[in-house]
Amino acid sequence: MASRLIELKNIEAAIYLIKFLDSRAVDVELHIAGEGEHKERLKEYAKSLNIDEKVKFYGFVENMQRFYKRIDIFCISSTTEDTPLSVLEASMAGKPIIASKVGGLKSLFNKNSCVYLVEDFFNKLELERVKNFIKSINLFECCIRQNTLGRKEFSNRRYCQKLENIYQELLNEDGRN
Repeated sequence: MASRLIELKNIEAAIYLIKFLDSRAVDVELHIAGEGEHKERLKEYAKSLNIDEKVKFYGFVENMQRFYKRIDIFCISSTTEDTPLSVLEASMAGKPIIASKVGGLKSLFNKNSCVYLVEDFFNKLELERVKNFIKSINLFECCIRQNTLGRKEFSNRRYCQKLENIYQELLNEDGRN
């Protein structure tokens, strides 16, 4: 996870997911890149669930490429998002994604077998599905698929082209060519 450690990022949900998976003998850790006002509260929450050794806080990470190489699966548990940069970076790094079913993520990753969108991170039935997703994914296959998607959809060139198209459409609507 790469995130500011603030309320709307709902990081407690990701920590709870780790507790749930650990209780079902799934060997996982949560690596968190980022700083924020809730860092100590999140550390205490992990400790209260007896999984503080499975939740690693890195603080500000300058080399995100190295961070993404270190992890197997990217997770984001926000209560609200548009399209977070960290998800695009994780996709370009070839990582499978577990994310809240919010904002632009629903349309961006609809029917992507390397992405699991979660309705409620505190619903045990939903978390069983997350567990099954984790156990079923082929990391190598997802790496290729996610990396290809990332390069195709999220590259700077693609972004600039989309932006230019928007400006051209606006200019054409106003009749100013």
